[in-house]
Amino acid sequence: MQSTATCGAFLEANAYLDFTLAPGGQCTWLSVSAGELCVYMIPPSSASFDAYREWKSDPNSASAFLFERVDKCIKCAVSAGSTLLVPAGWMFARFAGGVQSCSLFLGFFACTTAIEAQLGVVLLELQHDALAQYESETTSGWLTVDANVQLWTAVCYYVRQLLMINNGMNAQVNDVDRRALQRALPRLREWSALPASLKSVDGITWTPSSQREAQAIVGRLKQALAATCLPTHSLDDLQPTSGLGTDSKLPPISPHEATYIYSAAQFRTP
Repeated sequence: MQSTATCGAFLEANAYLDFTLAPGGQCTWLSVSAGELCVYMIPPSSASFDAYREWKSDPNSASAFLFERVDKCIKCAVSAGSTLLVPAGWMFARFAGGVQSCSLFLGFFACTTAIEAQLGVVLLELQHDALAQYESETTSGWLTVDANVQLWTAVCYYVRQLLMINNGMNAQVNDVDRRALQRALPRLREWSALPASLKSVDGITWTPSSQREAQAIVGRLKQALAATCLPTHSLDDLQPTSGLGTDSKLPPISPHEATYIYSAAQFRTP
């Protein structure tokens, strides 16, 4: 069966694919089957997003290296038989090196724990048409990503689950997902206030019918989260913290990471 979310690529020696963001702000996985791939990654921040937008708008971007305009860039060598996960919101470039060619598979997925970073990219694309157009052109023919539908599906799914919990019904939302949703609320409110958040790629898949309905759904999520606070943590624990590596309450890598894929949600309407 053909998968529209996975593709294969072959890079000759010295081949270079410049910095990009995964379409719709998703996470990316890269699995090298032969050769070695060097991946350059820039973590998401307001400054790096601004640099990326300006770089994409620069007519001379092909001759300029984005990492020279940002504060931090990580280089990671991925050998044959290894897989690299690029988190949502991270800009990345690929280089096959000068010794041998490289073949790989790659794909995209969305997960709840990365929803805040995904929203950052979606907002960037919605506010700057050139970036959205670029992503559409570079993925034309093999992938269609409807971030709005993904996000609304996730939000409505969690509203339903949390309401079921509040009413004593058999449902579950793990602590990691609750924290991720709580952190994402400011961006969810910003995104839901944009008319573009109501549009879908095919024009048929469900999205809210009005801005009022969209913001009401986000409001219901906020209320549902507040009514089901984590039993062992205060509200302060729901906020992003520094030094996650030493914080036993909020591990930097969760065992639930990437386990909930939006497309698997059963509820598509509020």
